[in-house]
Amino acid sequence: MSVTDADAGLRASREIVEALRLIGPLRREIARLVPDEVGPGGLTALRVISETSAQGGAARVSDIAAAQHVGLPVASRQVRQLEDDGLVAREVSPDDRRAHRLSLTESGRALLTRVHADLIASIDTVLGDWDPADAVTLARLMARLHEGVSRLPDAVPHDPTTHTTPRTLQESAR
Repeated sequence: MSVTDADAGLRASREIVEALRLIGPLRREIARLVPDEVGPGGLTALRVISETSAQGGAARVSDIAAAQHVGLPVASRQVRQLEDDGLVAREVSPDDRRAHRLSLTESGRALLTRVHADLIASIDTVLGDWDPADAVTLARLMARLHEGVSRLPDAVPHDPTTHTTPRTLQESAR
């Protein structure tokens, strides 16, 4: 890489850091769309459960902890709250009586569908005056950025084909 390329890369990195800082209003809009009783962590938990189920699997608390980069006690409290709110059902795993499988209730699916639709509508508003090709390019580049972020220390690996993270090694060994 030439000095000019290195300088251009450094400038791009600085611009990306600034752009991420300026994205705060979008993050606040996303937070506004998520019901207070669920919160961003609860929404992530619902998404993990939904995606795992769509792939034919059953989510566990450890999947939620891994996706959020939190410990099992934190994820367990989130799941318990979602269960108390009637959004998640928990059942004993037939494979391991000590483990529990999580599934969305009808209310959980409805909430996740509604919030997802609201998020898409907000992004559509933001991108409303964009050329569609630019929006497609942004989506592709953001997926690539997310893949790169997954290589940072303590990050959960990202599977760009499914937009999910794999289960922990410990869980896979069960």
